[in-house]
Amino acid sequence: MTESERLFFDGHLCGPHCDGRILHAPGECEVCDKFPLLQKVRKAWGINSTGQSDPERQPCPADATRGDTHQKWPGNRAVHDSPGDTGVRPLVEIGEPQFETREDGENLVVKVTVPVKRLR
Repeated sequence: MTESERLFFDGHLCGPHCDGRILHAPGECEVCDKFPLLQKVRKAWGINSTGQSDPERQPCPADATRGDTHQKWPGNRAVHDSPGDTGVRPLVEIGEPQFETREDGENLVVKVTVPVKRLR
């Protein structure tokens, strides 16, 4: 599955964690590492990754809004595949999106259907 396929769920742009503002730096989280484009965009725009505080960059939106309280919910923590891991695993896998387009007067209507597979 490509990153662009993982970015959308039910027609909405999604982040890798429950709080869509959370995006860990490359190598810090298995889940966020599946969104390299988002990580590159955040870096290019000069925004810190979640948990980082480089004064030359803008704060992470989750950290700026909630401090570190977002870490209380396991679904927002970095996920590592290592012994003693307390991170959570995805509940679903989002499949290949199907796109249908049609014209409706002056508007172009796009219908996106995304299959979702339950993992556990």
